[in-house]
Amino acid sequence: MSLNQKYTWADFLKANPSAKTQKLKRTSDEGQKAFEAAYKKYIKDYLKDLMAHQEKALKDIIAKRDALVTKLKATKKPAKAKIVQAKVGKRDHAAYRTQKSIERTKSQQKHF
Repeated sequence: MSLNQKYTWADFLKANPSAKTQKLKRTSDEGQKAFEAAYKKYIKDYLKDLMAHQEKALKDIIAKRDALVTKLKATKKPAKAKIVQAKVGKRDHAAYRTQKSIERTKSQQKHF
């Protein structure tokens, strides 16, 4: 879902009932200014929460990967080592994807 779909005019009217009582229109200059201000505030909070969630997920992924690495070092049998290595590789890739999404979120935060 794009950021434009995260906060709509209906959400704005629910959060600001005074705009509804003033019969503020979405296409009017006052309505556009008020909506844009509320949109920026909402999106900044949303991106901040998203960043916190992503950083927590990255920390969890790295912790699980480190646990698998210690298990890999303790493994003596080559067949089991190969299986654990595959799991470690999947965790590495998940950490990479999460890191990339954190970078995208940071760039979006700079945009607003």
